[in-house]
Amino acid sequence: MISYQSKGSWVAFIIFLPLILIIARYEFKVMTSTYNKDLGNGVVIYADDYVKSGLWVFDCKYRRLVSRQPLPTPFLELKQATTFSIVYKMAPAEVQFAGH
Repeated sequence: MISYQSKGSWVAFIIFLPLILIIARYEFKVMTSTYNKDLGNGVVIYADDYVKSGLWVFDCKYRRLVSRQPLPTPFLELKQATTFSIVYKMAPAEVQFAGH
């Protein structure tokens, strides 16, 4: 039987109680999550905190986060670029059709 006057039991209580509370809070958030995406490999992305912040919107069709503020166009990088390379491997029939 555990004595309440034992220092060892109080130390164990003080060490394990915060750990148990953190795990319980995480599990509660997982159980009540509305916006989530399962990647199929054991990784699940929970987007509830992002959506509640108001800066993000959850796309239900594709199950992804979309920012409410679009990213700026990188004009400076485009001006400095001398060539644009698009990586696209063409099928042999497309190469013949293109005239190479």
